[in-house]
Formats: sequence, structure tokens, C-alpha cells
Amino acid sequence: MTTHFRDPMNPNIDVWSECGERSTEVSSDASYANLQPEDVQFLKKREISGNDQDAVVARALESSVMRGIFKNDLSRRSFLRQVGVAATAGLISQIFPFNSLHAMAEDARKKIEKRSLKIGFVPITCATPIVAGHALGYYQKYGLDVEIIKTAGWAVSRDNCLNGNYDGSHLLFPMPKAMSLGLGSTRQAWRTVSNVNTNGQAIVLSNQHRDKRDPKLWKGMRFAVPFEYSMHNFLLRTLVADAGLDPDRDIQIRVIPPPEW
Repeated sequence: MTTHFRDPMNPNIDVWSECGERSTEVSSDASYANLQPEDVQFLKKREISGNDQDAVVARALESSVMRGIFKNDLSRRSFLRQVGVAATAGLISQIFPFNSLHAMAEDARKKIEKRSLKIGFVPITCATPIVAGHALGYYQKYGLDVEIIKTAGWAVSRDNCLNGNYDGSHLLFPMPKAMSLGLGSTRQAWRTVSNVNTNGQAIVLSNQHRDKRDPKLWKGMRFAVPFEYSMHNFLLRTLVADAGLDPDRDIQIRVIPPPEW
């Protein structure tokens, strides 16, 4: 189940993939466990189908509003449990009427700014939503003519974005911020519109170093990262620095595009 289908009013589910849950592990019964009958009835009335395009877009807008209010899943779920689902919906509707989101969703679909799009992706696992969306006809379903373009690496993706060859691209999370600040490239404002995965990075060692799990023992070792402005690079540098080593002097960090790994 994608984020756009998850109900941000349900305190029993992880909407933004921050709490380590997999939506497939939450059964229908579990999603309503320990809730008041009126809250269960309220949530069941809000269930949507993937065939209802306006409802899916409205749900995505609802999720954005809730994220703006609560910032994270833990705060959202805690508040909903303490105050109640229906009561929370009533409070929020006084500030932001959710019913208007359906009209906004319908209006947005009628006023698509650009229907023909070129979207880049690097051929790794987290590009699956982009590739699957094309294969399953989701773009066409929402009135878009999308060409997805296989790209050799992150630097190439960045350059194609900056040069206007791509309308959007699968990028590492820090990249749009770096591009907007002009770090490593010309300065050009780019915006993150969707997160395809949360966490999952890992630091792995060659078999010859399997006994050196302590970062203090990594002096003189060489590490590969997929891009300079990537969480992989930042996490590696943080881990090494916390162990008392200088990531610029005590280890070597080389950038290698994912297809070359």
C-alpha cells in the first residue's frame, strides 16, 4: 500500500514510513484495534479505492496537511489516540476543511500544468515506483504522457535536471537541496515532491575486514559511496568522526555510480 492510500486519521498505522512498520503487516482488523466504535465507523467511511482518482489525490493532500501539523508519525498517532479520531477531525476541520480537498483534487486534475514529462531514474531498487508506475499505466490514468529515462548515475541525473532535459528525476534525498544551494553544481531551485523510501542504507565491509567492525579500526581503509551529496556519504562520515577519525584524512572516500558497483 502506498502512502497515498493510507489514512492519516488512523492512529494504528504508519503513514509516512517512519516507525519501521510495513503496511502489509497491518491487517484490516489490526488497523482498527483498540479504537472507540465511533472512531472505527468514522475511519471505515473514509476508506478509498484506487479506482477513485479524485479520492486518491484528496487523500494525498490530507496527508500533506497532517504532516504539516504533526511533523511526524509518532506525534500524529499519539495525538489521535489521546483525543480520538473523530474529535481530531472535527478540530482540524475548523482550521482546514478537509471536504474542500476533494474539490481541490478535481480542480487540480483539470488544470495540469504540463502533461508530457521526461522523468529520469537510476536503475536501482528504489526507482521501482517510477518504473512500475509507467508499466502499470498510472501516469496515463492521471492524464500524463510520461517518458522514463534510464540514467547512468547521480551526476548525470543532476546535470540533466539542471540543463532542462528532465522535468523530474529519481534523486538521492540530499541532492535537490544541494542543487538549490549550488553545492557541486550551478545553483538552481529544485523541490522534493515525494519520498520513495525511508532508511535502508548500510555500511558494508569487505570479507578481509570482517573482524574490524569497530570504526576506530578503519584508518587507512577505502570506502565507496554513490554520490558526494548522499546519505551514504554523510552517515559514513558521521560514524567515522564519532569514532575519533578524520573522514578526509584517515580514510579514503571514493564516489562510484551505482551501475558500476
